[in-house]
Amino acid sequence: MKLSKQQFDSAHREQRLVLTLIGMSNVGKSFWSQKLADVGFSRYCCDDLIETKLAPQLLAQGYKGIADVAAWLGLPYEPQFKKHQQ
Repeated sequence: MKLSKQQFDSAHREQRLVLTLIGMSNVGKSFWSQKLADVGFSRYCCDDLIETKLAPQLLAQGYKGIADVAAWLGLPYEPQFKKHQQ
């Protein structure tokens, strides 16, 4: 959706503006989301939410941190992927 500067400013002022940053690893999503948080946006990091939800299960298997979430999940052709994806 393309917004004019006035529409953007109005939506931001009225707290109706939702921005979602999606992209490959290491392209700056966390950097820019932190910049937005610094000017008053709420920041929700799906990696953090996933890691928190899975923490007990991951810790029990010796995994910790978001990098280990990826290792735990595996790739689509690995045997554990289908089970862990659920």
